[in-house]
Amino acid sequence: FLFGFSDGATVGVELLTTRRFRGGVLAAYGFTGNLPAKATERLRNVPVWVFHSKDDVIFPVECSDKLVKALRGAGSKDVV
Repeated sequence: FLFGFSDGATVGVELLTTRRFRGGVLAAYGFTGNLPAKATERLRNVPVWVFHSKDDVIFPVECSDKLVKALRGAGSKDVV
């Protein structure tokens, strides 16, 4: 499994697309853009847990919300 926090969570998503990890735990995901279709396709069957504090002063919680929405929109079922 892979764990990433803040900017490390952003790098963690990149690393998860290699499919070398069984899953990931991402805290305070900070990437504000949309994931490329190829990335969401590669992450489709990778379990991902996403955590983010609503009072984060660095990255808004919407960054993590967008990640979860993108993964679920691509058909990922193991996204929490």
